[in-house]
Amino acid sequence: MSTIPKDVILIWTGLNSAIPALWNRETSLDGLFPKGWDYSNAPNITGGNATHTHTSPAHIHSMAVGHTHTYQTNTKNWGSSGDTGDGSGTWVADHSHSGTSDNANANNSSSVATTYSSYSNDPPNRRVIFIKATLGAQLLDNIVALWGESDTAPTNWSKVTELADRYLKGASAGADADLATDNGSLINSHTITHTHTGLHTHGGIMYGPGGGDKNRADGGGDMTPSGHSHQLILDAHTDTFADNDAISAQSENVEPLYKRLHAIKKGTGGLKEKKIIGIWLGDPTAIPKGWTLYTAMKGYHLKTGDPTTSAIGGSNTHTHASQTHSHTITNASHNHTGSTTQNDGIRDGCCSRQYVTVHSHTLTSVGNGTVSYNSSTTTADSSNNEPQYRTVAFIKFEKEIGGAIAATQMMG
Repeated sequence: MSTIPKDVILIWTGLNSAIPALWNRETSLDGLFPKGWDYSNAPNITGGNATHTHTSPAHIHSMAVGHTHTYQTNTKNWGSSGDTGDGSGTWVADHSHSGTSDNANANNSSSVATTYSSYSNDPPNRRVIFIKATLGAQLLDNIVALWGESDTAPTNWSKVTELADRYLKGASAGADADLATDNGSLINSHTITHTHTGLHTHGGIMYGPGGGDKNRADGGGDMTPSGHSHQLILDAHTDTFADNDAISAQSENVEPLYKRLHAIKKGTGGLKEKKIIGIWLGDPTAIPKGWTLYTAMKGYHLKTGDPTTSAIGGSNTHTHASQTHSHTITNASHNHTGSTTQNDGIRDGCCSRQYVTVHSHTLTSVGNGTVSYNSSTTTADSSNNEPQYRTVAFIKFEKEIGGAIAATQMMG
């Protein structure tokens, strides 16, 4: 057996209660992923987040203009030819209006900046226990170290296949390691739920009927009431948008910037191999003699696997492709209330007698129309996808210092 210097951290994949003697659980790594220290500050700084979301710049939906409404007004009198003395010149003719409104006035929905639902930052991982050596701690069987020299484990060491191609996350406080349960995911997708408000109006001119000839009692001949018009006024209709149709952001493969190292377990007869890698949380200037900084992990998250093929990948930020979507208008089939503008009357050119009186109409019915809005897009901003981590210095064993050389296989 070989000693491991005090405060060097290795890995335990068994029960919490079975942590070897002279090793203590490193509780500061419980529930966290180790990330290579970037040298800008001392290691042992936390960062990352459990989840992330995105926001999208404000967008609108333009109205798909094209619907109209039929209408019918109440009945009104044409009017009177004026006072002729014997009353015979007074005439009355009832009339109303019906027709079709103009198309809806082009309008846009309210402008809304959407928020993507939160999603976990945890990449595929299994849970381990990080253990720290106390004075006199030994490198015992079943303790796990890291290995970056090749895709082959040293003699009497074995790759921990249950951890292959996964990130290592500290088990929660007091919990055992778990090499059977997969946690986290590469597939990253969000639900984009939002709604808008909208309203629209219609315009139109309604023209009056011509009407028949009327005899004037004063002998002045026939008077033919001419057509007249009103402005149609349809009150604004509030368009009720349903939440978007449960669209999801396009799925993306998302994992943090990583570098691969194998997780290797010491077996019976295994020696304290030169080049095994451990973790250090203390002062970088106090790294134990015989161990050196493993600078290749600077700024990288730890992912297990072949350190020589596809050893680097991932990104600490990501976005999603634009999503085209539409909304259901829950009151798409609708009508309006409204009225008409006042007509100020028409007078006879000869006698200045008014034969269309000042009047307006109310609407007795408005037929249904169907409103719709065009599709629009959401575009996700960039978001950080680093899981909750603690920065560590990765350190490599280079040579034995002291009297333990005979118990150590010195490679190279």
